[in-house]
Amino acid sequence: MLSIIRQTRSPRKATAAVEFAAVLPLIVLLLLGGVELGRALMIQHELQGAAQAGCRVYSVSDSTTQDAEDIIAAAMDEAGVSNYEISYEPANKSDIVTKLEPVTVAVRVNYADVAYFAPSFFNGSAITGSSTMPAEVTE
Repeated sequence: MLSIIRQTRSPRKATAAVEFAAVLPLIVLLLLGGVELGRALMIQHELQGAAQAGCRVYSVSDSTTQDAEDIIAAAMDEAGVSNYEISYEPANKSDIVTKLEPVTVAVRVNYADVAYFAPSFFNGSAITGSSTMPAEVTE
């Protein structure tokens, strides 16, 4: 009777080990995917904040484009992001001529530059944060 109990317990332990070995890659994949998604959302949030700060400065008539770039650079340094691109609409501050004209600043970074695990199918994709505010032109 004792040998029958031992024989039935051993296959159950082996079954649990096989099931765990089969499910473990899926669990690890989901965990790493969650970490990567969290990182992408954090970077997008930082880009959005930097774009808002830069747009706030760029939309004021007595500031320069360099002032906006300095604010964005400080935010990106704090976030640990490099290799970012800044775009302005209108491209030149001299093109802002009317009060309350929409001014847009966008900050873009390649996903592969900020990802912990950059899968090859994300090559060429980017994360962007942008902000649009009315211009504060003194007339």
